[in-house]
Amino acid sequence: MTSSEPELEPLPEVTAHVDRCLVEISRQVDWLRYVTPLRPEELWSEFRGGRFRRMPDFDYPEPPLDIEVARKALLDLPVREIESPVYEALLAEKRRELDRQLELIELRGTDGFLQVSADLFGVADAELHAAALRILDVVERDEGTENGLIGVEHVSEAARAQLASYRKQCPDFSAAVIRTDNILSGLMVSDGNLLVSEDICIPRERLDALLHHEIGTHILTCYNGGQQALKQLSCGLAHYDELQEGLGVLSEYLAGNLSALRFRTLAARVVAVRMLTDGAAFTDVFESMCDECQFGKRAAFTITVRVFRGGGLTKDIVYLRGLRDLLAYLSEGNPFEPLFVGKFSLSQLPAMRELGKTGQLLPPRLLPSYLHNAAAQQRLSSCARTPLDQLYQRLAA
Repeated sequence: MTSSEPELEPLPEVTAHVDRCLVEISRQVDWLRYVTPLRPEELWSEFRGGRFRRMPDFDYPEPPLDIEVARKALLDLPVREIESPVYEALLAEKRRELDRQLELIELRGTDGFLQVSADLFGVADAELHAAALRILDVVERDEGTENGLIGVEHVSEAARAQLASYRKQCPDFSAAVIRTDNILSGLMVSDGNLLVSEDICIPRERLDALLHHEIGTHILTCYNGGQQALKQLSCGLAHYDELQEGLGVLSEYLAGNLSALRFRTLAARVVAVRMLTDGAAFTDVFESMCDECQFGKRAAFTITVRVFRGGGLTKDIVYLRGLRDLLAYLSEGNPFEPLFVGKFSLSQLPAMRELGKTGQLLPPRLLPSYLHNAAAQQRLSSCARTPLDQLYQRLAA
């Protein structure tokens, strides 16, 4: 901490104990990794080899934790003894969420998984579904450039350079790049580090936007949250995903490359989730992604796998819903930068403001580098007045 930064008030004793324990359990759970099937390339080969007629068999990594032991540790926490009503509410809510996330791991591959997912993330309601359908209708297909595709070496090098630029501002910023062959998306953040798929292949012009999403949103809020008295802000308070993904998608737009293809993909995920919860089979969703939504077979397969992993995961609606709700927040004249103090939900903003007033929440130490760009600032000032279905950029031919 520099001399210009305000002094941070420490947590009361019981609050600090519960916070510390919840952070430890949060890091052990890392539930998304354990409900995401292994070897995505093999899954695609199996599905393609079967002429797209049968859902491939999913195999999941085994979590390195005993679920019952973790659940008992959660239940034994003295949440009701927390000294502050604000902290009690925040941490009790997180404890409930962690218990449900443990259920997700426990119920992988069973009929009960979908209901727990719907409880955690909701479903694609009529309003969100209609917004997604409109995007798919009015946003013209744009497959991006066929030239200038880059792979894991180039992406990893660029990611390390961006991490190094933040490290110059804060030497204790320790995020690293980790290459892996077991993630569905090309890039993913886990435990404050950037995972890069060995088979990533993206248009060169999309690179900065994707790095701003993963590093400039997910990793920066992880770091900033770690500077707070309440360390759970680093791992994420309950239901933080929606604001995180809203910020991540908006960062792509602010960086100047939220492409039509990317935007249509986020909308298609909402449609796929709606089909899932309406009882559609894997192959039905895949065919709809190809025929009605007009995606290529490989892209349609990835969207479908993401939705059916674990037994039916509704999480993918949070990207479009989070963007929509973030735009509504900004349209009311609310500030942007405080959203980077850590990982939390928009519904928890009153609690964040209360902690700020009592000296228990510091301003973010790191802000996304795109905020230093005049064009990004102009986009930020105007995006709240832009209709949701127009919030993307057409790529140059």
